[in-house]
Amino acid sequence: MQQQDIEILAVGGIEEDEEDEGVEDIGADKRDTIIEELEKLNAQMARQGSFGRVFLVGIVYGVGFVVGSAILATILLGTLGPVVGSHSSWVRNTFQTGQELKR
Repeated sequence: MQQQDIEILAVGGIEEDEEDEGVEDIGADKRDTIIEELEKLNAQMARQGSFGRVFLVGIVYGVGFVVGSAILATILLGTLGPVVGSHSSWVRNTFQTGQELKR
């Protein structure tokens, strides 16, 4: 493409010249459909980037992080408790308390 063709496309318009043999007119109805879709996408991006939505997503991710960390800590302490418990008194006491609660 020539420099003039690039500038025309960058501004968003397509003008037919004798030089523009490969550029076709897409039609007014297709152009309107594309513009409507772009407006919908812009509105959706505005909703997704709003403060309230970002705040809510952050809260959900934070809760998920805390719950996941607690689950992993429980699994690790449950499986490695007897091994590590011989070296650390608080782990041994916690593991024994858990065993007593299970009974």
